[in-house]
Amino acid sequence: MLRRTAVIVNRQKSSRNWLHKMKKIRLIALSVAAFVLAQAPAHAVPVYSTDFSTTPYTGWTVSGSSTNQTGVLGGINNTSGGTSSATLTFNSATATVAVLKFDLIGFGTLDGYFTDSASRSAYTDIFSVSSAGTTIFQGALDTGWAGTDNITLNTSGAIVSALTGTHDSSGSGTRTITMFINLVAGTNTLKFVYANLESFSNEQWGLDNLSITAVPLPASLPLLGGALLGIGGLSRMRNRQRA
Repeated sequence: MLRRTAVIVNRQKSSRNWLHKMKKIRLIALSVAAFVLAQAPAHAVPVYSTDFSTTPYTGWTVSGSSTNQTGVLGGINNTSGGTSSATLTFNSATATVAVLKFDLIGFGTLDGYFTDSASRSAYTDIFSVSSAGTTIFQGALDTGWAGTDNITLNTSGAIVSALTGTHDSSGSGTRTITMFINLVAGTNTLKFVYANLESFSNEQWGLDNLSITAVPLPASLPLLGGALLGIGGLSRMRNRQRA
């Protein structure tokens, strides 16, 4: 009986010691995680940026017509209806994850998503972004004329801002879009497309304030992995001891 009591007491002490060690290592892991997140902005590396304030727009190819609105790659349209696009070709020094941010601007009668009738739904204009030939974002967006948002594909983790402004004969509506993209070392391509456009010269769109910023993993990230592995190792050792 005494021996059994002693074993129980020893196990309780051992359990308390292991819990204490686990708490300390978890605290270390959380501290390292906070440090990694704090250091992330310092590791951001500009890859490409433009505000389209000067011409020529090196690296850009526009399919459709462009009226070259001042300070904007736009307004892009297709007076025959259908699809128009703008393609950017640029270089990255390394293969990495990057953040793409840009303003999407609607001019004239560019439409969002309609659900009120079959006839109006036919007017819905579809915007998409592809990286290296793969579509990573697609949907209808309210850019100030009519309709609502209806995003149907978003593998990029894109965030679309609230509408700024409205568009009429003298103004424009803007949506700022931020998303993740994968870059390869060397030549990269991004393609921005508007589809289902009507054959009206005033149904136009444009891009502005575009930036691509690489966000490589901080050098301190392995510390976090080591701490997490330490927690896992202690858990396995504890389980074996119980067995």
